[in-house]
Amino acid sequence: MLHTRTAVFPAMGNTARVIVVADSENELSHLIEVAQARLAQLEVRWSRFIATSEVSQLNTALHSVWTPVSDDTAMLLHYLVEAFRATNGAFNPFLLPALIDAGYSHSLTNNATVSLPSSASWHATANDLEVQLTSSGWQARLHNGATVDPGGMGKGLAADIVAEQLMSLNARGVSISVGGDLRCIGTPGDAEVWPVHIEDAEHPLRIAASIVIPSGGVATSSTHAKRWHVGSDMQHHVIDPTTGKPIAQDAPEALHTTTVIASTAAWAEVFATALLVSGEKIGTELLAFFHLASRVVRTDGSSVETASWAQYATTPIPYQENETI
Repeated sequence: MLHTRTAVFPAMGNTARVIVVADSENELSHLIEVAQARLAQLEVRWSRFIATSEVSQLNTALHSVWTPVSDDTAMLLHYLVEAFRATNGAFNPFLLPALIDAGYSHSLTNNATVSLPSSASWHATANDLEVQLTSSGWQARLHNGATVDPGGMGKGLAADIVAEQLMSLNARGVSISVGGDLRCIGTPGDAEVWPVHIEDAEHPLRIAASIVIPSGGVATSSTHAKRWHVGSDMQHHVIDPTTGKPIAQDAPEALHTTTVIASTAAWAEVFATALLVSGEKIGTELLAFFHLASRVVRTDGSSVETASWAQYATTPIPYQENETI
């Protein structure tokens, strides 16, 4: 008989929801503890709001000077470069100076602030980040005013890392959501597929769509997720890499929420962000190239799904907090 447990706790400036399936209650307790500790470790290494994190140390180091990084951070940096190139820069982890200029200079959960060198520039590209393995471990360096911001990729990759680690520790199935980036792997226990219920970004107590997946990742990106006022103007955290400003919500093809199903949470996050930034036509063409299913909500409130979304879709249910992303 399989046993299942759900845990909900703060992680990475968001909320983590972990569902674990195992052979015994004792295993469940241990696996939940591992998940919580591992997410805390990744936050300490990756958060731009922690001055001693490896990401912050890299961003504030003298440019072109090598900075030691852990295996986890080396993996993250490789993912960021690959994501930038796969999306032709629509997913851009080098926009931190522009994000700060837009007003997102402090954490929305604990008011911690971010400081960058005066040379920091949002015009950097993947060519301005180097990562190499030496006899003493991994190291990285930045050029031309570059800084890195893991953003949603950090949440998605953290979900992937923890899910795979729990499976290596004999979990039978894991579903983990970090701030809405979800990874499912293994057996759900008493079902053949994992149910996923996607919140309405404008009305979080409502379910916008429901799907089922045998395994993989799901992520939603939205201009409604993180918002703040600068004077009388409402700003959001999704930056247009061509202007260095929050993406315009009155432009043709503009979207306010995108959801993507992919093989992992990290790649679902990458393509959800790229779709939101690129707009409906260009973004949908990009996802079609990679054969990914998506659902978008336009700024007028209408929604549309790709044809491949139908194979995952199911009937939406009433709100259930511990099952939504």
